[in-house]
Amino acid sequence: MLDRAVMLAADANGRQIVSIHAKLTYRLLESGACELADDQAPFLNLEGDPSKPEEADEARFFPESDIVPFKAATDLIVMASAQAPGGRKTARLLASLECGPLRRDFLVQGDRRCIYRGRGQVAFSDPEPFETIPLRYEHAYGGCDTQVIPDAPKSLIDALSAHPGIYPRNPAGRGYVVRESRELIDGLLLPNVEDPGDPLTTERLVSGAPENWWRQPLPWSCDWFDMDWYPRSIFLGGVPDHLPDDDRVVEEVRRGYVPGDQNARFSKATINDLFDPRLGDAASPGLVLPFMKGDEAIRLRGMTPIPEFVVRLPGQPPRMEVRFEQKMIPLVPVPNRVLISTEEMGVYIVWHGAFAPPRELPDRPQPGLEPPPGWELEGIEAFVDGKRIDPLG
Repeated sequence: MLDRAVMLAADANGRQIVSIHAKLTYRLLESGACELADDQAPFLNLEGDPSKPEEADEARFFPESDIVPFKAATDLIVMASAQAPGGRKTARLLASLECGPLRRDFLVQGDRRCIYRGRGQVAFSDPEPFETIPLRYEHAYGGCDTQVIPDAPKSLIDALSAHPGIYPRNPAGRGYVVRESRELIDGLLLPNVEDPGDPLTTERLVSGAPENWWRQPLPWSCDWFDMDWYPRSIFLGGVPDHLPDDDRVVEEVRRGYVPGDQNARFSKATINDLFDPRLGDAASPGLVLPFMKGDEAIRLRGMTPIPEFVVRLPGQPPRMEVRFEQKMIPLVPVPNRVLISTEEMGVYIVWHGAFAPPRELPDRPQPGLEPPPGWELEGIEAFVDGKRIDPLG
């Protein structure tokens, strides 16, 4: 049985909605077709504490949730590895992802290291041959220059601030250098996965100062993008230090991934203004797409043993309805998230339906009474494929 959920929520304009979610799991066949799986994966959620062994089961804890009360776009996430054609090792290849008008290319190279030859003299070694390299952010540009020395903290907030040598776009990556030093640069591992239009070069290796982080190349992947990383972090008010006031020069703004004038907006923001529903968009910047239909053909090159593999989404949304004031009202589901894993040969689609009730539903229990589960949805029943869903909580 597919995983299902319903809750009372609000859309981007604060309008009350009944938010319905259903997750479907498919086996990805060698033909590229999707076949409904016998075992349906549960929702990814934020329950449990990964620091406790008894709660660290991956099925219980994941740093993202599939249940996002409101989204205005579809996350397209592809968990895959670049694979040398024919199983023969290669030092370099170009992989790509296509979905409708979208195309993203990936320059993938085997392990390379920096060679330090003296002040201002740096070279990159030739890439080593490889068979597969995961297209994850750990293999993209980024990381932390631990040789940047933080200023002495003057307050508790200073003490809790991020290390100034961290690359705000991708602390998990490799190749980020702020200060030139033989100890850091000589033998430094370089990114395997890059934007072929903007790769790291020897001239751009050293940024020169923490405030220059935004001038460096974008990290490049098609995997999950963490909510603490820029630019996703701004949707919870997390503007990185040294973001220029005229942020039209910042690549994410220039490409339209995020709106501009971020410093100006957040300097005037109240605590209620800091949260933006786009925080729930967990795909890589540029892969948060206008709502997909769930029937698209997604073309992957260089990500499977065969040179080109076309994933054909099934185009079979669940049937969603609500019963309100004795009337059954059909909803039009949209995909909140499409996750393709060529490693598991699985496809996971989280569908979402929303109903805006014509009157406010109860927003508080009666004084002195313990509210029963789902009390806030009193008078509303939600159905997926004809089966009633119990409210969350």
